[in-house]
Amino acid sequence: MKKNNEVFHISLTELAFTLVLILVMLLGTRLVSEHNKANEQDKIIQQQKEVIETLSEKTGLCRPDPDDPITPLMPCNKCLSVVAHISKSQAALAIDLGKALTDVIESSSLEENYLNLKERLIEAAKMVADGKQLADKKDLIETSEKLEASQKEVASLSKILSKFKEENKTKFDALMELNELRNKVAQCEKDIQTMDTQNKYLARIAGLGYPPCWVGANGKPQYLFNIDLLPDDRIIVNRAWPEERNQDALSMEPVVQVQKYFGQSVPMSEFLSSANKILKISNETKPSACRHFVILKNHIPDRHTGDKQRLKIENSFYKLEILAGDK
Repeated sequence: MKKNNEVFHISLTELAFTLVLILVMLLGTRLVSEHNKANEQDKIIQQQKEVIETLSEKTGLCRPDPDDPITPLMPCNKCLSVVAHISKSQAALAIDLGKALTDVIESSSLEENYLNLKERLIEAAKMVADGKQLADKKDLIETSEKLEASQKEVASLSKILSKFKEENKTKFDALMELNELRNKVAQCEKDIQTMDTQNKYLARIAGLGYPPCWVGANGKPQYLFNIDLLPDDRIIVNRAWPEERNQDALSMEPVVQVQKYFGQSVPMSEFLSSANKILKISNETKPSACRHFVILKNHIPDRHTGDKQRLKIENSFYKLEILAGDK
């Protein structure tokens, strides 16, 4: 009799293969699920790393260096150097200095806000770094007391001086009057000398309405400007006064203004403005009005125009006219 190996017309081999296939499918499904979970965990870990990186950048949290990682067993100066972006040696100094300052602050009896104290310590450190000396409060108090004592002493001396002036007021006033008289005598001597030289000139030359403002020791007038009359209503002015009259000349503001364009061709109107001011000074001269002399050289070919320009100069000055070809 033939043995029957089939169940429901399926062989045992086929049944075993089917069971193995089902198991493989179940395991594959589980592996896929675990793989997906692992991927999700990796994504979460990456997100957490990104959050830590962001917090490290914005809050200064210690961020390990991949090439030089930080471990709990490493010293604090390394972590501080990473947070503060300084070298390890600088971090070690900062820790040492911070500890020393903290000890000083804790041992002090000052009850002051930390931020205010921090600002004062920074200012003190800057002064020391700049080579300045920090003053002790006791020294400042002593210096202030000495200054106050000195001020009192000065006030006392001022009172003594005021009393001395009051007691010797008559002598002091007499001394001031004497100095004033000396100044007046000096001015009178100068005026006498001026009048004497002017009188000598007038005794030699008659017919002028006013004496010359400057007369030399030889009795001749001393000249203020050399003036060249040019066509087209222009003029060139240069210095003519002697060295002994330098201070007198430059004491007149209009002369200083004319000096700025010595040797330059300028419009006649520009010079006449200063010439009128010099004429006013001449009329107000003490002890008597006078006139300044100029040396005039006319380069205008048209005689009528040249005469008109010459008269403009004669309104403010006496002149010594020389021919244009003469030197």
